[in-house]
Amino acid sequence: MDVPDVAHPICCVEEAVIYLPQPQRLMADSNPVTIASGSGVYHPSSQVGNAMHEGVGSREYFEQLYASRTWEYYRPILAHIMANSAPGPILDLGAGTGLLVEAATRWGLDCQGIDGSREAVEMGQKRFPGLRLSQQYLSERLQFSDESFQTVLLHQVVAHLEPEVARNVLAEASRIMRRGARLFIFSPGRFNAAVRRDNPACVAWVKMYTPSEMRSLVMAAGF
Repeated sequence: MDVPDVAHPICCVEEAVIYLPQPQRLMADSNPVTIASGSGVYHPSSQVGNAMHEGVGSREYFEQLYASRTWEYYRPILAHIMANSAPGPILDLGAGTGLLVEAATRWGLDCQGIDGSREAVEMGQKRFPGLRLSQQYLSERLQFSDESFQTVLLHQVVAHLEPEVARNVLAEASRIMRRGARLFIFSPGRFNAAVRRDNPACVAWVKMYTPSEMRSLVMAAGF
């Protein structure tokens, strides 16, 4: 469980999941944000060594992490989105091989994803022909029009990014989200005991955030 920053009180609603309190009130005139720290499906990045380069996974990275997974693995994340957002287009940023996109597609939802790794995109499209997954770096302006999405997801992505890239992708997320849309961030917390236990040096991540740091990062992006 993350150690809260006193200046930004948090509400712990279930074990290992941390949310900003009442995001609709905190950001009443903009897009509400749900931040889960140390949540989501298990993501053992510490086991893949240096298979990430500048936030973009190699084929080795995706083969080691995702080869044994199927779309069913991401049903808890999809269920969380459906329970806490509203109907409308979903975008998965840093989607990897697109397993969550596949899960949403199989459930008949309007969902697509992007990832910086061309190899990941090829792996996903080979696994599930017609998968709406495309290659784009998160450091760039996203290829989507303003106010295009109801839900945007960053699942186990932000901690892999250089701070300037994280700032860019969050600003872009704000641009492409509809008014009243929801952004979901799942990311390992800097003081999360499980993360520290499994990977004391935190070598798999570029920058990990406390809940208050993540909140500041998100709000500075226009939320």
